Amino acid sequence: AGVFVATSAGNSGPGAATTGNPGTMPWMITVGANTQSRFFKGTMVLGDGSTYTGASITAGTDELTLVDATDFGNELCDPDVPFSGDITGMIVLCRRGATARADKSRAVWMAGGAGMVMYNNSDDDNLATDSHWVPSVHIDQTPGLAIKAYIASNPDPTAQIFEGVVDEWPYAPSMTIFSSRGPNPVAPDIIKPDITAPGTQILAGYSPTSYEPYDIPGEYFAAIQGTSMSSPIIAGVGALLTQAHPD
Repeated sequence: AGVFVATSAGNSGPGAATTGNPGTMPWMITVGANTQSRFFKGTMVLGDGSTYTGASITAGTDELTLVDATDFGNELCDPDVPFSGDITGMIVLCRRGATARADKSRAVWMAGGAGMVMYNNSDDDNLATDSHWVPSVHIDQTPGLAIKAYIASNPDPTAQIFEGVVDEWPYAPSMTIFSSRGPNPVAPDIIKPDITAPGTQILAGYSPTSYEPYDIPGEYFAAIQGTSMSSPIIAGVGALLTQAHPD
């Protein structure tokens, strides 16, 4: 019918043969996700002056008491697990994993916390700009462990989160870790994905009605990631090319 279709490869990478249907089909363009040079950067400064940066689109905080969620019996900041102590008005260090990223800041918010720093389980994962329930910065594992050590060695640890700003990401373009890879699990002789496009920290329309408990209600826009963010970019390119070269 002459309809150009750009479909998402899926977000099941980085393992091999993780491209999902309908992206395995030869008659559509299957799109992976890569990083882009624009980066929404958040900064955290500890009481000893150490500075760490990560991803953030949230507001900042004042200088506040900094605590490790591990010391409060909830290392992953799971909203279904109560903190063992009072974290009211504090910035909380949470480890990534098990629950949705925004669910962790919701757990901090529910317990009265004022900010969150979430660190990855490795340094090769992506940094995401979620719409969080409290001012938050998403950082890599190495700075996360350094912050953890600072908390453990300081009798009165403090930190301040500064509002996110637009910066540059020096490692772009590179494949995101989550982008589904080939070979094509259905037809190995047909190469999939076909192409990649920016798929992380993408400004996108959002629903003001939450469909997940961790989503903040009332948000009309977000900066999110996934091959669902990269495939519309290729759809737009396809529309422009079709208009410019209708034959």
